[in-house]
Amino acid sequence: MLERDATYQKAISEGYSVTDEEVWAYLDELKEIINGATNKDEAQALINQFDSEEEYWQHEFEVYKINLPIEKYLDYLNNAATIYSESEHETEHLNSCNEYLQNLQSDLAEKEDYEIME
Repeated sequence: MLERDATYQKAISEGYSVTDEEVWAYLDELKEIINGATNKDEAQALINQFDSEEEYWQHEFEVYKINLPIEKYLDYLNNAATIYSESEHETEHLNSCNEYLQNLQSDLAEKEDYEIME
């Protein structure tokens, strides 16, 4: 959770944001994916845990208002890393990028110096 928040703060500070329209468009795509999924019943069971389907999608809206800027920022970093390491084998590159992104998120969380309340 701390890494997510720290990465979100970094993404915003680097200029990565998302509009409400982008979030709703993403959620519309997600609805289509769910409706066509083989495990659609499992997804519906999750939705049914909310008072209404509208409440579920409003919750998801709030989640993706944070997740989408993070995804944009991490995609940028991953693409930048790809440019510099095209000579590496694909799996080595993927592992290298994933490790870099995990370390980055940990470092960002450390720098935020969160105080955990019990």
